[in-house]
Amino acid sequence: MSAIAYPTTVGSDIPTSERAIRDFEQQYGVRLPKVYVGFLLMTNGGRPNKLAYPIEGLAENPLGDVDFFMGLAPQSETFDLRRYLDIFAGRIPADFVLVGVNGGVDYICLDLRDGGERVVFWDHAHFWSTGEWREGDLYFIANSFQEFLTSLRPNPY
Repeated sequence: MSAIAYPTTVGSDIPTSERAIRDFEQQYGVRLPKVYVGFLLMTNGGRPNKLAYPIEGLAENPLGDVDFFMGLAPQSETFDLRRYLDIFAGRIPADFVLVGVNGGVDYICLDLRDGGERVVFWDHAHFWSTGEWREGDLYFIANSFQEFLTSLRPNPY
């Protein structure tokens, strides 16, 4: 496997640890993909420098942006992985981890259901107005977090 290029982020100058990641996995009953664990250890979330990624099937917005990535024990609770899972606890699938937010306040998520590690875009406008989770609000980004990182490009907007 070649070296993985993690996006440069700002605002995540409090590092995380393998212990914090294991505690997170145990607390939430998830097993995070190795590449995502490496991403957390290297960056611990934060704001990337104007990055975008393709979104399949979202006709109005075929290109998503990354406003920030969540981390563990970051400076601001705005970036805390636990905060987002706690907000949506019991209302989204248990093996669904919100890992990033776009400028429109929709989510980049790891879909770990059935042992997978797909990365999806969750357009949650319907959820906010109704509280109803719908699979139809998910849009494919990548088969893995590594594939997602590889898809990141400078935002043309």
